[in-house]
Amino acid sequence: MAIEDFDDILPHVGTFGPFQKRILLLSFPVNYFLAVVYMAQIYQTLTPEHWCSVPELSHLEPSERRNLSIPQETRDGELVYSRCRMFDVNYTQEELQMDLKEGPNSSWPTKPCSTVDGWEYDLSGGMYHTIVSESNWVCEDDWRPNFAQSMFFAGAIVGSLLFGLLADWYGRLPVLVMSNILACAAGVATGFSKGFVDFVVYRFLVGMAYDLHYMMMYIIRKYFTFITDVVARCPFDCAHAKEKNTGNYFGKENLSFMEYVGPEKRTIVGNVPLAIFLTLGASSLPWIAYALADWRLFSIITSAPIAVIVAAWWLVPESARWLVLKGKTDKTMETLRKCARINNKTVDPSIYEEFQAATQRTYQLEKDNPTNWMDLFRSPKMRKRFLLITLTWMMITVVYDGYVRSLAILPYSVFITNSVAGALELPADLVPVVTLDRLGRRWTLTMALSLAGLAGIATGLVPQNSAMLMTLLAMASRFFITIAMNTGIQYTVELIPTQLRGQGTGVVHITGHGATFFAPFILYLSTYYKTLPYIVLGALSVFGGLVCLLLPETANQNLPESVADAERFGAEQSFFEMPCLSKRRDRQQRLNDVDVDDVKRTSLSFGDAKGGGTINSTRQYVKDLSDSLRTRIVSDEHNRLRQQQQQGQETVPVPRRQKEHRQTDGWQNEAFAAGDPSLEKHQTTRF
Repeated sequence: MAIEDFDDILPHVGTFGPFQKRILLLSFPVNYFLAVVYMAQIYQTLTPEHWCSVPELSHLEPSERRNLSIPQETRDGELVYSRCRMFDVNYTQEELQMDLKEGPNSSWPTKPCSTVDGWEYDLSGGMYHTIVSESNWVCEDDWRPNFAQSMFFAGAIVGSLLFGLLADWYGRLPVLVMSNILACAAGVATGFSKGFVDFVVYRFLVGMAYDLHYMMMYIIRKYFTFITDVVARCPFDCAHAKEKNTGNYFGKENLSFMEYVGPEKRTIVGNVPLAIFLTLGASSLPWIAYALADWRLFSIITSAPIAVIVAAWWLVPESARWLVLKGKTDKTMETLRKCARINNKTVDPSIYEEFQAATQRTYQLEKDNPTNWMDLFRSPKMRKRFLLITLTWMMITVVYDGYVRSLAILPYSVFITNSVAGALELPADLVPVVTLDRLGRRWTLTMALSLAGLAGIATGLVPQNSAMLMTLLAMASRFFITIAMNTGIQYTVELIPTQLRGQGTGVVHITGHGATFFAPFILYLSTYYKTLPYIVLGALSVFGGLVCLLLPETANQNLPESVADAERFGAEQSFFEMPCLSKRRDRQQRLNDVDVDDVKRTSLSFGDAKGGGTINSTRQYVKDLSDSLRTRIVSDEHNRLRQQQQQGQETVPVPRRQKEHRQTDGWQNEAFAAGDPSLEKHQTTRF
């Protein structure tokens, strides 16, 4: 087999041996820490139930103090104690003592809580002091936690751009180590925050490492090719002609660790560890916070172990593709030889020479034909499609983040609800394995977004006293939006032409971060009506599902290589295009898709067809022969039955195999079919 690209040399040095398994072990903690980086602020900024502090009544029990000093108000249709107002009376006056024994008087004037006296916080049910309660970020300052979370995503945008440049200049491995050191240091420093400004700065720095600190382990090229044209001209992306899209898109878009794994293992290695350890992190993180009951200690203990990723400097190889791209072919060969040695493989030196020559030729060819991500906007159909892709991804990211952080709205313990929702990550990650190649990408994403939206809207409209129903609907919305997230990651990549796939997905990804910047402000709407964020997020999700219907299906399709291909892509698809509906139709179409010349040859005798005709003509001749034979058998059977009925004889049952005889395609021998390339069966499975 000729060595044309990196995937061709992998079988010679080992596709999944000890070399790859050793690196895979290091990816486990990286995937777990993704949950820490992304979800830690939920438990750093929990807001306990609170009311104004009245020092004059400190000698009373908390319930008595609240009953005497806090007025009641209607909130979300319920009569509750006010969080931000108190009675404006002097509790030390002698004439007021008699009234206090009878309880507060509704005619007493009220005033806002005093920032000097502060607030009292209800720490029952496992709740603990957070930076919100320590700094009194409530009432007029209750916007601060949401703003800090928005700055986290602002940091993610900056980090994608900055680390993308650094990864292109200095390599993927240094950026892997650098981003994890930043996540570790900023996460630990968060525990020492003394005020609003330094907390926001630390969250911004952690956000810079978000995505990059774990994506660098897989080095999905989309984050870096948006930055420079150099990476976009990577020779391995455009080395082949059009390919049939038959599975999860873990292939030539993956570098560093994933590039050393054979194509047949990439979907499992890329998806399963992420799904398992992200689920483990999301479901265990609430109980770590509950057990520690200290937001500062929680920040330090969960962030400090990220430093273990520094071991990647000695265990993870540099991206071989990046080394070739930078002309460091000697180091590339050294890494490949090391991989072969650890995997106990013996490689002919000519294999390395052929690989090196092929990569240089392809790189030079692509270097002479550069592309720019602005090409996505030069043709009308591609421009429209790319805008729809970007809009869809923005809806997915903002709704996903909103649902993840909205569970504190529910009436049950935030630790229980977040743990259950985290456990839903795993089944939600596995559902697309079944649906992507049956319902297709388009309908899977449409239905997931629509169901997530409808469940979210229903959560917001359910009466507040229906706590269990509200919680079940919220969990359903989280489940379906996770399916949409997993599907959208793959679908957006497949819709963009190969020549611009890296740069295009980079643009889409960064705009997604830009949209997520507004998710905390949507959650802030809960201060006006408790479940209003669910209604808004649900409406956005349904809107995203409708937008998906304007996009073409990519399952079992030849993905577009160029913008010109993208202009024609999907033109012949129907509105209800699904692999499960079109599979049988397409198979029959391939069987009957015979050239005009072959059809004419069917008039030849069987001897001519057998002796010098093509396989197609022979197949057509056998098909015609079987059709006429079937017609004769059916006609004879009808005549026999008619004669028996006329003679009054008992009807003999027709044998089942003969009764169920259906029109066939003219042959039953799979070996015969294998001779026709048009009958190739493309297996479509994500694993």
